[in-house]
Amino acid sequence: MTILNKLRAFFSKENKEEISETDTVFSQEILPEEMPKLSQEPIAEVNFPHWLANEEALKDEGVIFGLSDTQPDEKLQVISSFFTKISSEFLQKKEELNEKIGELNLQIEKKHLQLENLKEKAEKVLTSEKAEENILRVTFGLILSIGMAAGNYFIIDHALSKGFETNHQFIAWGVFLTGMFNLYGLSSVIHNEDRLTWKKVVEEFGMPLAASLFVLAFTIPYVSPFQSVAYFVFTFLGFLISGKLFLGNLTKIKSEWRNFIFNQNINRDLNKIESDWKEETEHLETEIEKLRVEKWKIIPELNKMESELDRIKADQQAIENIFLSEYKLAKNYKNKLSGNQLKKIIGG
Repeated sequence: MTILNKLRAFFSKENKEEISETDTVFSQEILPEEMPKLSQEPIAEVNFPHWLANEEALKDEGVIFGLSDTQPDEKLQVISSFFTKISSEFLQKKEELNEKIGELNLQIEKKHLQLENLKEKAEKVLTSEKAEENILRVTFGLILSIGMAAGNYFIIDHALSKGFETNHQFIAWGVFLTGMFNLYGLSSVIHNEDRLTWKKVVEEFGMPLAASLFVLAFTIPYVSPFQSVAYFVFTFLGFLISGKLFLGNLTKIKSEWRNFIFNQNINRDLNKIESDWKEETEHLETEIEKLRVEKWKIIPELNKMESELDRIKADQQAIENIFLSEYKLAKNYKNKLSGNQLKKIIGG
């Protein structure tokens, strides 16, 4: 017979008439209609103390604490500590699973970002317009201008060879480079729409004119006037045209080369869309699907851990409620008993 039953039997025998009315009222106020029950499922493979594993023993503990007027906080703390120890394993497992899911979510997010970047690159390539480029024409013009300049030099050298029998090659180089002075300018008056000034005219035509007049002066004694004038006109126009043509094509070929490389990159990327990028997209989608499957395999186990923790918490609350209900009931009975009666009930 439990202590609570002894207590109730004692009152029913010795004080039946005295406390019958009080006991009825008290029972209605104190005793719950239905005592909380412990979960029938095992919390874990842990050995419970006898007073915690057995419901009758747990009630006896509550009665003893109530009759001895001891505060229940210490016992409740013991119960809480015990269930905290039980739930620690599930909490640790839950944290590990949450951490694993977090890692998988991070990997999925990275794969999604790579996939989006790849799609943006493909869309950018498909919407890109090729730049207009004429690299072949510009290259041919550059070669032609170099040929014109070289021809101009050889004509000068031939024209001066009769007047300067020795070292005429070096003199021809000097005259040629002097005439090509306009090569060092940034623009030609032929293509410049700004107002023409006398300084600009001197800068543009001065040195080429001087070099051509030099050729004219040293060819007149040896050739006919018509041939001398032909030397003058040809070298003068050669200086003006070939220099600017060479400089313009040299500058333009840089931009044409950039456009050529840009168009080549577009063609290469267009080929990648249907080959490398398509394979990479399919690979990323497969990897994302694998990560999702791995994540969904973890979720049921995580839900199981959460269910176990909820069940442990519910069992803890049930045990605490049983203990407190017996404690409060015994504490109310205690006021109606003498010391000897208490010893008799507790001592058996």
